[in-house]
Amino acid sequence: LFAFCFLIAKTQITHIFSQSESVLDAIGSAAFPFAGAYILSSISVMSGGILDGAGRPGLLLNVTVVSTWIVLVPLAAVWALFWTHDREAERGLQHVWCAAAVGEGLKAVGLAYAALRTDWHHHSRAAKVRSETQDLSNQYNS
Repeated sequence: LFAFCFLIAKTQITHIFSQSESVLDAIGSAAFPFAGAYILSSISVMSGGILDGAGRPGLLLNVTVVSTWIVLVPLAAVWALFWTHDREAERGLQHVWCAAAVGEGLKAVGLAYAALRTDWHHHSRAAKVRSETQDLSNQYNS
């Protein structure tokens, strides 16, 4: 919803922070990649919560490290610094958000795939066994 609102009212939202035409143009050129990255990031957060709740934080960590530190950050640096020519200097922000969309897309696909492929019967049985073997009575008496 936020991404959709940003696309519709990007000029009004940008005016809150700056009146500069160059800033408005830069934000305008980066609006679609920003909205895409925001939507993909939302999918990542939901899928990551599912995996964390399923007791798979290691997988969440690995996918996040690869998609962010091995893909997103280097790609953003390369695209913003080397893909921007003098005549396209204002496109640096757009390239950074395009890289963010690629990194977040990779993370969203990886985490959503893992969440969808999770064996929920196995995890529910394991949670049941853990709850039956733990002594919770002393936890509330202290």
